[in-house]
Amino acid sequence: MKKGERMSPEQIEKNRLSHTGKKASQETKEKMRVKHLKENLSPETLEKLRIASTGRKMSVESSEKKRLANTGKKRSPETKEKIRLTSTGRKHTPETKEILRLASTNRKQTTETKEKCRLSHIKENLSLETLEKYRIANTGRKHTTESKEKIRSARFGTKHSPETKKKMHLIRISRIINGFCTESPIHKLTKEAIGAKLKDIGYAVYLEKFVMINNSRYAVDVYARKGEDIIIFEVGHCHTKKIIELQSYYSKVFHVPKDKKYLH
Repeated sequence: MKKGERMSPEQIEKNRLSHTGKKASQETKEKMRVKHLKENLSPETLEKLRIASTGRKMSVESSEKKRLANTGKKRSPETKEKIRLTSTGRKHTPETKEILRLASTNRKQTTETKEKCRLSHIKENLSLETLEKYRIANTGRKHTTESKEKIRSARFGTKHSPETKKKMHLIRISRIINGFCTESPIHKLTKEAIGAKLKDIGYAVYLEKFVMINNSRYAVDVYARKGEDIIIFEVGHCHTKKIIELQSYYSKVFHVPKDKKYLH
């Protein structure tokens, strides 16, 4: 066969049959691996491969074979690190971004896919390592003025439906009861410090206690009681409506900021 010629389907089939059942030694596999590493290929070879692959699409059968072959496989930490290093700093070109955008336009996820995505991103289902990675990645990050304006414009005028409000309320209650309430360390420590001081002067203290006012249920940060005397503390951000409702029923309601001074 002359250089540059392509094998006929018959030759390809003969070649396939002649290699069926053969197994390469570890040394041969390593030689082949090193030979085909991207950094060992010349620019001319890379360009030829790029041109040869442009526009090629795998058949449905090939895609399915590839999917089945990779199902259940787990990448080693070394492979993950290599992928991370090769991808670091790589950015899509404007053309690629446009292609991806068009490919995703009007694409709709099934109900099952949406549910899988929702469950995989629930905080309770994430490992401590993943949560720590998220924390580090987001530390110090701030939205640009343009991003803030986009978010504001997208949400402007939107209102939660009564059903959504009820769901949000039930989720918050569930998280508090099960210990999954997302609160900052300073909020938690401030709350506990106030409770400790009230205990020292004879109050029975409850943190995140639910109280009923005018058929509405509220979770208060610190609820302290000594006889008929009741003191309530709300720490950090709190809706004005909630404070007014609490003050209409209890005479001693205090709204304090999250501050390190309350820890001493």
